[in-house]
Amino acid sequence: MECLHRSSRRVSRWHHGWQSCHVWIGLGGMVVLLTGCAVGQYRMPYEDGTVVVVNNDHVSHKDPPAYSYDISALNPAPGSIVAAAAGIVRFVVEGNEEPTDDNNYVWIEHPQYAYGCGGEFCTEWTVYAHFEKNSVTVEPGDLVFPGSFLGIESDVGVADGVHLHWHVAILPPDVPPTFNGYYLDYYEDLGEAPELIPIVCHQDGETVLWRNTTYTAAGCTAEAQHTGAQAAATVRQRTRHGFDYVHRRLPKGSPLTRAVARIARVSDEAVGIALADPALARRTVGLLTWLKPAFEDLRSLGRARISTTELELVQDLLAEYEARGSKQMHAALAPLRKMLARPAGARDLGLVVRDPSDVLF
Repeated sequence: MECLHRSSRRVSRWHHGWQSCHVWIGLGGMVVLLTGCAVGQYRMPYEDGTVVVVNNDHVSHKDPPAYSYDISALNPAPGSIVAAAAGIVRFVVEGNEEPTDDNNYVWIEHPQYAYGCGGEFCTEWTVYAHFEKNSVTVEPGDLVFPGSFLGIESDVGVADGVHLHWHVAILPPDVPPTFNGYYLDYYEDLGEAPELIPIVCHQDGETVLWRNTTYTAAGCTAEAQHTGAQAAATVRQRTRHGFDYVHRRLPKGSPLTRAVARIARVSDEAVGIALADPALARRTVGLLTWLKPAFEDLRSLGRARISTTELELVQDLLAEYEARGSKQMHAALAPLRKMLARPAGARDLGLVVRDPSDVLF
């Protein structure tokens, strides 16, 4: 589905004038190209059947300047706020009450919607702000699904009347989104606005949300709705396709071909381990993105140059998956890790290791 919009307030590395949503699925099935629209599928963040009105949309929202939405429940009111997609709760603040400028809010990370962006690993996040005091029922680390109850909308904090402040954004690593529930500090410090425009499911279909428009909350269609298990299955399928793509293009019977085949057999388990630990997922996708030229050289030339530092990073990552995985994971990865530890083994895999002084990091 296409999402067309105009960046009317500012230009950042993620927003560039008129544009539409396009994604490219690369090695390992991760998304490595994005524009100004969310790739994740999001439902209306209210309980099914709730009639809501959008008071501000991605064009009219001014405080803070962001692609954000102010939404209010009309019936029943106040509204019950739910998770817009499967994800992991990362931040919760719920103890504030009026009068105060401090918001109550929930941040949810959606690791199944992952990107390589600007040389880093990013995931899509959603924020829900202005909850009624002590109404939030989730805690950091909780796994939530589309429609999971989060809390009750209110006017606590920087709010003009009872409503939900909601937006979707991508967040690079080590940039905690904890400033009163907003990215305002990130925007002011770096001059970049990482908010995205989502396509939202509601009773009448899937559309961009617009100001002064009324919608009835509903989930996405059954065949398209992502639960946590379905999201993981999607990533596993893309990963499998990535391994199959590489495997078909390698010389038959070579040590590298056998190594790729071994890894492919445990790829589902490896993806499950990564999805459960966003920090590990960041390292994995970051390294895969960095080494993509080497993978392409291995596919087309049968050999690739890497630095000693890159080789050590690969070995460390293999060891971590091996330690966290099953006996099958150990059996698949231990021989590969041992091969990489020997110069002759690395050469057999087609890797030309650079001089020890040639360090990239």
